[in-house]
Formats: sequence, C-alpha cells, structure tokens
Amino acid sequence: SRVLNATAWLLTMTRQFDDALTAARFALDAAPDVQDSMAAVGVMAWCLLRQGRLGEAGDLAVEWADRAEPRFSRAADAELAAYGKVLLYVNNAMVRDNRPGEAEDALSLARAAAAKIRRDVPANASTTMTFGPAQVQIIGAENASLVGQPDRVLALAGQIPGSALAQVEAAQRLRHRLDGA
Repeated sequence: SRVLNATAWLLTMTRQFDDALTAARFALDAAPDVQDSMAAVGVMAWCLLRQGRLGEAGDLAVEWADRAEPRFSRAADAELAAYGKVLLYVNNAMVRDNRPGEAEDALSLARAAAAKIRRDVPANASTTMTFGPAQVQIIGAENASLVGQPDRVLALAGQIPGSALAQVEAAQRLRHRLDGA
C-alpha cells in the first residue's frame, strides 16, 4: 500500500493524473489500516484537486474524514495526523469551490486535531506530507490568499514560529513563503 501510495504521490507531482488515481486506488485497496487508507485518500484528493475536480475531491475527503474520525481523547498522534490531513483536503476543495462555511468547519476540526498533537508530525509513512499546528496555520494563510485578503495572509504568517515552520514539508513551506511574498 505504501509503495503504491508513494507512486501515486509522485505521479500526481508529475501531472500523470490517470495513472496516479489508479495507483492510489490500488493503495487504498491494499491498505492494512486506517492511517494507510487515509494516506491513499489524501493523495487521491490532491490529484483530483490538481485537475480542478473540486466536487469529487471534496466528497471523497468528507466521506473518509467521516469514516475515520478518531476519538480525540484516545487517538494516537498518527491517527489525528491522518484525519487532520484529510480535513485539510476537505478545506482545500471547499475554499476553491466557494463554500466558505464548509471550508471553515473543516479547518476548525483540523485545528483541533493539530492542537491535540501540539507539533507538526509526518501525516503518513509513504510521503513527506506533514500535519500539525503550523500546517493548519499555513492553510489558513493560503485560504486568505485565495479569497484576496493579503492583510490576513501576513497576520497568519506572522504567527507561525520559525522553528515550527521548519517542521513543515519543504514544498508546503515554500508555497507558504510565496503566499507571504
């Protein structure tokens, strides 16, 4: 499952979307647990988003976030990270699909999962994706950028400590710096 998911992730990066979705579906079918399932769903949602298939991406991410919602009082960091990362895909799809209420709801739940973890951690074992408080702040700033609120982008970006930002995956950190610029 992890090899297939890493393959799907790399295929998405190189815009080979049909093959990426196929590999991600195989990864999902082979997933031995919820975390690996959520990793595959995350790659599938990202692939759909990159193609502009916002409704499909949002529906997929919502379905799996509902299916795999952990019990916060007992959930391990890995469970919360997998759940939170999929919520960020829900948020991403909803912001881009002009559904601000649903986007904020998903971001609020992701923020709660991140607060429970207290730091950015790997979101899964098959990619370099991370999840945690800094990642959620970055997505909040990205959302502000998408809706034309540059003052909010800068305010949110200013709240992320440099040490926390260093824990975020490099590609996300660089996109965040572009949003700030």
